[in-house]
Amino acid sequence: MSMLKELGISDIGDNLRGLTSSTNMNHKNFQISCGCPEADQILSNNNEIAIEKDEGRGEGEEGSDENTLGYVRVMHNYLQQEIIIPTLEPYRTKEIDYGDEFDLEKNNKFLTYEDKKKAYNGEEDHIFCGRFPHLNDCGCKYPCSLLLPKIHPIEIDENIYVGPLEAVLKIKELLFLKIKYILNLSCVSYNKRIKYFKYYDIFINDNHTENAIKYFKITNRFIDDAVNSGGKILIHSENGTSRCWVFLMAYLIGRKHMTFNQAFDLVKSKFNHVEPNDNFLTQLKHYDLKVNI
Repeated sequence: MSMLKELGISDIGDNLRGLTSSTNMNHKNFQISCGCPEADQILSNNNEIAIEKDEGRGEGEEGSDENTLGYVRVMHNYLQQEIIIPTLEPYRTKEIDYGDEFDLEKNNKFLTYEDKKKAYNGEEDHIFCGRFPHLNDCGCKYPCSLLLPKIHPIEIDENIYVGPLEAVLKIKELLFLKIKYILNLSCVSYNKRIKYFKYYDIFINDNHTENAIKYFKITNRFIDDAVNSGGKILIHSENGTSRCWVFLMAYLIGRKHMTFNQAFDLVKSKFNHVEPNDNFLTQLKHYDLKVNI
């Protein structure tokens, strides 16, 4: 990874996302290039090593560690508890099942004819991958059928929700919550459901050199547009621990006139795993001084 950093490549989590088994690495949708021959060679070498390790595992050795020998240990900050299973592979070809938690038909019967044409009509009732629903299997690092039913966006107030990448892939839940706007801070590609949502993408990496302040004015306006229209908005980043909360705090500071400390205390009360990097925290403090003098 240090060699990649020397080449000036940052936030490569998406490039490596899903490349943890020979099945995924042979998947045509995951032949990813970052545009740099040297880096592509490094990634290619890493992939070959990963394939060799995967093929060299004996039965019951996948994802083993000293605590869960012979099992895959799935951890995510938005899970209520970690998942420990023998293998991920069966979940890659399993349909995503949300159960009866989100009853969209009940809401649809009150819609006008024009709204019904834009409503959910079971398009994603039988899919394997929330990120790329056209695929016949899931190539994500952790299969969508395993994670998506267990991860939910966090409600900040009646109009604003925050979450990780997995949250934006849960179309039925977002529609059930009446979310219509999505602020995407993930720098990750996924299928956009423009039939249902209005997206705004900000390409900002989670590192110590990015300038977040230059985006605050336009993202605050986008959040305001969502709230003032009577709709709701989901703000999401890839892991849901840094960028999405930074831009929420910018909105709280810039439009709700909170101090940095008040905004930070609020988000920590909603989600204990908020971890913006020091660069973003410093920018938020400067932004507070600029708008709240």
